[in-house]
Amino acid sequence: MGCPPTEGKEKMIFLLIWFIVIPEQGVRYHHLSTHANETLCKAQLKHASVLVSDKSQTLECIGVEWVQ
Repeated sequence: MGCPPTEGKEKMIFLLIWFIVIPEQGVRYHHLSTHANETLCKAQLKHASVLVSDKSQTLECIGVEWVQ
């Protein structure tokens, strides 16, 4: 699932993150996986949705620019 880009070039990668809001403590998060594009990330998000058991939790695919 990891996808290092071509050396010296910029590339978008997508991180699948599980966020958990804990009252009076803030937000905890877990990086579940890294994907080469948003479509692949969202496909895995559907599988990971079983992790969300409460309205204080959510899963997100977040695009980030990878620069080497």
